[in-house]
Amino acid sequence: MTQRFTELVELARARDKSFAEISREECLEAARAFAQVKRDEIRARHEAGESGENVVRGLSAIADEFLAGVFEFATYSAGKKKSNLLRRISLCAQGGYGRAQLNPYSDLDIVLIHEGRSDRLINAVNEYIVPFLWDTGYEVGYAVRSVKETIALAKTDTKVFTSYLECRLVFGGTGPFAKLCLAIRNLKPSDTAKSFAELKLRERDSEDSDEGQSLYAVEPNVKTGDGGLRDYQTALWLLKVAQGVSSLDEATGLDLISPEERLELAEALDLIWRIRTELHFQAGRSENRLTFDLQRRVALAFGYIENETEDVRRFMEDYYSAARKLRRFLRMAARTCHYGGASNMLASPRPESKEITVEDGELYAGLSDPHWFEENPARLMSIFWNCSRQGVILSHPTERRVVENLSLVGEAFQSSALVRRFFIALCNRPYQAGSALRQAAQSGVLPRYIPEFAAVQDIIRYEEFHHFPVDEHTLQAIEALADIEDMEGPIGACLRAALEHISDPYILVVSLLFHDLGKAFGHKHVEEGAELAYTIGKRIGFAEEDIERIVFLVRHHMVMNDIAMYRDTDDLEIVQAFATTMKSEDRLRALFVHSYADMKAVGPNVWNDWKGALLMKLYLRAEKFLMGRAESSLEEYWTLPKADEVRAQVDPEWADRVESHIRDYGERYFLAFPPDHIAMHMACIQEAESEGFAVRFFKNEALDTTEAVVCTRDHSGVFSEMAGCFASQLIDVERAALFTRPDGLALDCFTTVSASRKKPLTKAQCDSTERVLRSVLMDQATVAEYLEPSRKRIFALLQPAVPVPTRIAFDNTSSKAYTVLDLEAGDRTGLLYDIACAMTENGVDVSSARIFTDARRVRDSFYITSHGSKIEDNQVLARLEESLHDAIHLRPVAKAEGDKQ
Repeated sequence: MTQRFTELVELARARDKSFAEISREECLEAARAFAQVKRDEIRARHEAGESGENVVRGLSAIADEFLAGVFEFATYSAGKKKSNLLRRISLCAQGGYGRAQLNPYSDLDIVLIHEGRSDRLINAVNEYIVPFLWDTGYEVGYAVRSVKETIALAKTDTKVFTSYLECRLVFGGTGPFAKLCLAIRNLKPSDTAKSFAELKLRERDSEDSDEGQSLYAVEPNVKTGDGGLRDYQTALWLLKVAQGVSSLDEATGLDLISPEERLELAEALDLIWRIRTELHFQAGRSENRLTFDLQRRVALAFGYIENETEDVRRFMEDYYSAARKLRRFLRMAARTCHYGGASNMLASPRPESKEITVEDGELYAGLSDPHWFEENPARLMSIFWNCSRQGVILSHPTERRVVENLSLVGEAFQSSALVRRFFIALCNRPYQAGSALRQAAQSGVLPRYIPEFAAVQDIIRYEEFHHFPVDEHTLQAIEALADIEDMEGPIGACLRAALEHISDPYILVVSLLFHDLGKAFGHKHVEEGAELAYTIGKRIGFAEEDIERIVFLVRHHMVMNDIAMYRDTDDLEIVQAFATTMKSEDRLRALFVHSYADMKAVGPNVWNDWKGALLMKLYLRAEKFLMGRAESSLEEYWTLPKADEVRAQVDPEWADRVESHIRDYGERYFLAFPPDHIAMHMACIQEAESEGFAVRFFKNEALDTTEAVVCTRDHSGVFSEMAGCFASQLIDVERAALFTRPDGLALDCFTTVSASRKKPLTKAQCDSTERVLRSVLMDQATVAEYLEPSRKRIFALLQPAVPVPTRIAFDNTSSKAYTVLDLEAGDRTGLLYDIACAMTENGVDVSSARIFTDARRVRDSFYITSHGSKIEDNQVLARLEESLHDAIHLRPVAKAEGDKQ
């Protein structure tokens, strides 16, 4: 099938007169057939396990052959002037195609460079080639420029300059291409490599604008995300400008990276190339986002799993490991630009009498003496203590030297008293410890010093509410301590005071380092982690009392968040029981800060002022118990300055109602919302009191969500009705907080996103949702009327994206008046409605709820009653649990309809 295309190209190249009789359609058909056959051959090689590099280079070679042939077609009409025309023009590949790294459905970025002005012949080539390429199915980025225009643009535009750094001649004359290459080589963008590095890194920052771009995004972008192919490309751009380096081999030759690092990078790059190729083939188009669905399909294709229902975590662990290596390569390249190359870094002048120096924010150690670390292995820990003490990072050449000496970190090092003293000193600086420990982890010292940390590197636990692998979550939790120093508002002040009064900060830092180590061994990670903490503490040589304090924090690290988020902390018995568990103020302070750091490191935007306020409320109340000053409330909170801020923002006629409003909805409500939100709630209530119903929508810029506030009279099943209204409009509820006034006026607040886009609601969605809510809550319409038209679309989104085990538990001890239902499951559209319906159908009323959705998982707590009382009948609870389980795991609509037949 490719023969006809080859024959036509030969006829055009030879200027055979018979080519003039061949129609454009026949040329198109031959070109399409050639491209398809060649692409199918490459796909077969890919599916057979061909390396990622071979596949992208193979696809680039096919595109070269294809383009050269099309160009022969385009220049045939030039006749005798063809030879002169070809000397004046160069068809060049740019971007990934220019690097000969083309993926199946990537754009063909090409530019036609010509000498002198454009003329009739050049215009004729352009008019032929672009429509032809589009008609054959290629996505094309095409430009036509003179050499002079190109050079002028490259001088002023960094992106243009970068695009020509890797420009490659595909067809035509070498003259224009050679002139351009020489001019580009002589250009110095913004005068220095350092400035160029800053520009390129700013461009990368602007690309990393959403969650899908972060290194540990749950649905990462393998092209433009952190650790993706763009990191590798940017690193080579920086090295090319700074050192003239164009490949990993050249970087190794200049000793910018070691042979071992070169091999690691090549393996990482090859895996990501293979993943991107598979994404394109799976999607049948250019697709760079590893969505949950595609993660399973790629893992299946690569042999990680045998069917699509299996856990893909092993595949994603390998992906994150590869991405981290590419990200590290970019950091190294940026630092090389800053210092003008490895030779300058290695030859930096320093006083002969000092083996540890700091220059430009980087620490240099042991470079003049090849045996410096060998003479005293404890220096491998002391340099990280120095990094924390001086607030600097480890220089690349020093890190290289550390890696070369990792064999020194063995059993003797792990139990060394001197090493322990440096480690404790490092951890006793909580604001700086996170940065130093991350460097120790990246260099390999930390995983060797604490092998249990090595066991959780790149480990993913989908059943947990974490966006990141365990090791990354751990490091981010310790780094979160540094943020406390600059946190504004009462929560920041409370955290700072607690941290500053902790007697031994290293206990807190070490407990954070140890708290999730048990996840390497199974789901019961808390007890496993406590046992590991004890074992590691004994091995390192901590004092027995310190080990006991560390183990306590590890064993209880989830307790404070669980109570603050999912229990009613207005109940003094709950607070008293928690305070009794803490035993001392010092342990309470440490757990308070630990709980903040643990939550902050769960994922982007998971920590917020609302959660902080709930955590602070529990902390302050428990502190009063431990100090012997327990009371029914923290203080008359409605008299705080925050209440005055509310008064300043409400309708003047309502200013005298602020206190009663705050007291009616309670302290939890008052802590949960900023003054402007409370003022808006009061306006909503004013409307509801006169009309029986009111709703408000507004965008939450910080969370990139839409907040919906619904005010109506409380009645049995109202929560289910509201949840159904949102589901009918394909809206996901990520968080919800329910508040009811003593007279029965409900104020329910929902954090929502569009189910399909995972973005804030459009105005049309807000308007339609308001109409549905009004119709159901005021006009007695049924939710089913609105759900039925959306039924198929809702059920198309039926299965949770993340495989999260379902957990349903009932707690009859935390509250005297209510049964607390705790529920965990994978999130999906309509889940909240299905859960609410199951409760309504079982005669259960919801008094209040704590609903959180993080990392596509839900954890909800409902305070429920039946016929006005707690539910203590085990048979009733068993029926409710079964109903809830069935509601969570609804069958797909196609199967359900098939069962009816």
